[in-house]
This record gives sequence, structure tokens and C-alpha cells, in this order.
Amino acid sequence: MKAVGLITEYNPLHNGHIHHLNAAKELTGADLAVCVMSGNFVQRGEPAIIDKYNRAKAAIDSGVNLVVELPTYYALSSAEWFATGATLTLDALKVDSFVFGSECDNITLLSQCADILFREPDDYKAELKNNLANGNSFPKARHMALSKIYGKELTNVCESPNNILGIEYIKSVKKLGLAIKPKTIKRIEAGYHDGSLDNATISGIASATAIRNGIAQHINNLSDYMPENMALTFDNSIGKTTPILPDHFSTILNYKISEIMYRCHNNKAEFCRILCQYIDVTEDLANRLFALHSDGITFTEYAQGLKNKQYTLTRINRMLMHIILELTVDLKDKYETGNIPYIRVLGMDHKGREYVNTIKKSIDIPTVIKVADHKDVLREDLHAASVYNQIVSNVYSSAPVSEYKKSIYIR
Repeated sequence: MKAVGLITEYNPLHNGHIHHLNAAKELTGADLAVCVMSGNFVQRGEPAIIDKYNRAKAAIDSGVNLVVELPTYYALSSAEWFATGATLTLDALKVDSFVFGSECDNITLLSQCADILFREPDDYKAELKNNLANGNSFPKARHMALSKIYGKELTNVCESPNNILGIEYIKSVKKLGLAIKPKTIKRIEAGYHDGSLDNATISGIASATAIRNGIAQHINNLSDYMPENMALTFDNSIGKTTPILPDHFSTILNYKISEIMYRCHNNKAEFCRILCQYIDVTEDLANRLFALHSDGITFTEYAQGLKNKQYTLTRINRMLMHIILELTVDLKDKYETGNIPYIRVLGMDHKGREYVNTIKKSIDIPTVIKVADHKDVLREDLHAASVYNQIVSNVYSSAPVSEYKKSIYIR
């Protein structure tokens, strides 16, 4: 069976994703679609607006054949490590190719960009280092270096969000020597960061950002922008278990920081030493977090207070989530080895199950169907799910089913 891979968050699943699914199958002539999807936390450093099980079910009901979870470590990482985890997962699942949406729809140009960023020629590396030393954020420093050395055409390609992710996907394939072939289709929905439903296309395609904003603001008629099963899930869960928003994590973030303050007797140097054990925390950010901390401050207020020229908002959001979820730098030994530690299935239809049975003997890492059999290797994901479920319970007084009792969805 010929499989095509999709790298997604489905936060939430919308009509643009259905276009992507259908176009990927048509472009590759694949027999089935295999999707690697972020779990309860996403790459922008936020909780998924609705849990991973409902999103996986909606995907399977909409035509995806197999959904596996991208481990939390990768899902809450930079674009480079998000892409690394996702492409390694698809490679382990023996897909022939993967298809991503991009603004430029030019795989040759994207590959050229990926090659430069992979090789890092000396002149580019020197310019990047200089720009970082001047206090620029990494994305800004990279843009400046590319612009100076390679000109506007190539630099502009590296500016758009989906192009950036696509370049990282291609770069990870090159870096890791993977056999899967990257392909791209043109993104047709409203802009990635477009927060307004007014800019949805005539065919009912809006950005996920706009749909999330609409859900948070209790806007009606959002079903126009989502497939029927996703829309029905929201209708049944709004005000009961969803939406889950960043500021719902304010109390637990404050507790975590207060607890570290207590452990170090409010000693700033010791506070910073402890905080720097978490991924993405620098000494500068730890010092600023020490000064910023105040009882009652929200997740958003922390993020806005820490964001500056050097650190993007998504970088800060991810850092705060790393603190909340106990994602520490020592986990690099588990996740940054050039291999993924496991594959966790969230849902599949009969074709997906047939595909898993076909390839399982050639997969040399654990394929997780039953959580209890793999609780040690899933430690970080189980903790992340527990924290997410506690927030759902606190906000909506509705206790979700634990990871140990939750079954995968089979259609």
C-alpha cells in the first residue's frame, strides 16, 4: 500500500485541512493518508483548543486513515525540532512521501533555501552570528543574513509561516538522510496569522487562528468553516470541555514559579539556576521572570512581559509551557538522538489498521496501542495529558477519561 504523510495540528480541523488531505492523495496517487498530529499542546506554545482524541476522531471520520501523536517534546519545540520529530515519525511509518502546504508552492525554491540553512555556508554563518550578537531574535537574524547574502527572492520565501515549516521539513530530510520525499501544494486559505473570519474564502476556508478566535468569542456559524464531524464535536463540547485557552494555565504557572521561589528561599541566583534546567530558559529570561513574578499574573501577561526584540512570543509561550510540563534539558538525550523513541496511535480506520499490520514487523521502535504497556517511554506525554485534563476539570468541572482508560478511535 502506498502511503502519503501529513504533518498537522488540526487545531481545529477545518475545510483547508480537508483540501490539503484530498490534494495530497491526488498529487501522490497514495492509497491512504497517514497523519502525524500534535497532541494536547501545539507548536506556538499553547494548549490545543480541544483535546487530541476529538481531533483525531474528526480526522479519521474526514478521510485520514491513520493518526499518530507527535510526542509533546517535539510538538512544543522550535520549527527545527517540530519538523525533525514529525519527519522521523513518518519515516518510521514507511510512508513514500509527505505533502505540506506552503505559500509559494515551489518545492525547488524551498529546497534551495533548505540546502543553504542545512549547509550554513561560512558567509551566512558569520552574518547570522553577528546579527544574533546584536540582540536580534533568531528569525530576524536569519532573515537579515539571508537578505544580505542571497537577495530578496529567496529571503521572502523564508518569511511566510508555512514556507518556514516546509523548509524545516526538507532540511530535516536532508540532515537525517531520510528516504521520504517532500512535496508541496499551495495554501489557499486565509493567511496563517489572519485572525478574522471576514477574510475566509468563498469556499468556506478560514485560518485556524480565525476559527479559534471565533470559538473563544462564542461566534455562531463556525460550522461553515469545519467539516461536519468537527463542527458537531464542538457543538457537543463547547462550555463542557472546550475551549481550552492559554490563560487557563495561569494558576498552575504561578504555582510552579512560586514553588521554585520557595525552594530557593527567594535567592535570585539559585532561582535562575533551577529555571535554566527547563528547555528554552536562558539566564536572561530567568532573571526577567524573577523580576516579573507576581501573584495573580496571567499566562498572557507573563508572555507579553517577557517578549522583546530578542525573544518571539511563540518562543516565550513554549518556554512557559516547558516549565508547566516539567520539560527539562536532560530530555534531549531521549528525543534528540536522530531517532524517535516510539510511535503512538490515536486513531485509524480499517485501511489504516491494515497498513499498520503490514508494516509493524519492519518498525524497530515501540508502536503504542495500549498505554499501560508503555507507560515508561510515554512518561512526558502522560504527564502533559494529565495536566491538560486537570485544566479541563478545573475550568468545566468535567473530569476527562485518563490516558490509561482512553481507547484509540477505530472507525
